[in-house]
Amino acid sequence: MICLEAQYFNLNRILLQSIALWPLQQSKLVRLQFIISWTILVSAIMCQITTFFTSQFTSKFAIKVISCILFLSFLTIHYMSFRFNIKTLKDLMEQLHYACTKLRDKNEIAIIQEYGRTANRVTAACVVLLGITQPVFWAIQIAIPYLDNVTPVNGCRPHRLYIAVEYFSDQQKYYYILLIHMNAALFIGILTVLATATLMLMFFHHACGMFKIACYCIEHAIEINALKHISFNSEPSISKKIVYAVDIHREAMQITDHLMNRFDTMYFCLVVLSVITLSLNLFQ
Repeated sequence: MICLEAQYFNLNRILLQSIALWPLQQSKLVRLQFIISWTILVSAIMCQITTFFTSQFTSKFAIKVISCILFLSFLTIHYMSFRFNIKTLKDLMEQLHYACTKLRDKNEIAIIQEYGRTANRVTAACVVLLGITQPVFWAIQIAIPYLDNVTPVNGCRPHRLYIAVEYFSDQQKYYYILLIHMNAALFIGILTVLATATLMLMFFHHACGMFKIACYCIEHAIEINALKHISFNSEPSISKKIVYAVDIHREAMQITDHLMNRFDTMYFCLVVLSVITLSLNLFQ
């Protein structure tokens, strides 16, 4: 018997807990954390929408702002979709855990552990990549206003946010506060994509491991049949192995079908938003 959360979902748990999406922990504090994260994401979108009312409207400006709005909308929809499907994720984790606790054969456990380690390594690599790129991105934004000391220009270089937003306040005076708000929204959104994508990867990798276990059980039963003369005593044993393999295969199919049925519409909408956003950015 293996404990999935302790062995392979620990990194996913940390990522999802940081954005209030861990399905096995939904306390009042987590709900408050969700409200704060949701408020940051939505307020960032609203601050971009208000630029249409306070800035001179041009086609180039509109394309730039709309592409940013769509990107943040993509992140927000992703976040909200997984929040609304918390119970589904919890049921899937319990179903997967139950299926894995039934494994007794050391070869079956080795198969599921192999797939779990592979998915865990991919998750760790993604976390390292995010941990490297995000601080660099933040450091560049903080350093840009001080470039006047290195490359002087006529007059003082104004503090400008990398995204067109309207906060109805002095952006020069409150530059770093506004910068923190926009970076927080982007970080929550990107972390959501990373955390949920790696969680889905974990589900599908373990499902693939269960499919391989089913194949192993059938092959093992056939080998027994080939090596031994079929007798009244051996037939029930072979039948049990075949039934066990079919049961494992059925549970893996249920997990993958449940995932696809619950999230296919969301991912279709996200793909459409991604295509539109990329098209607008290329058009610029």
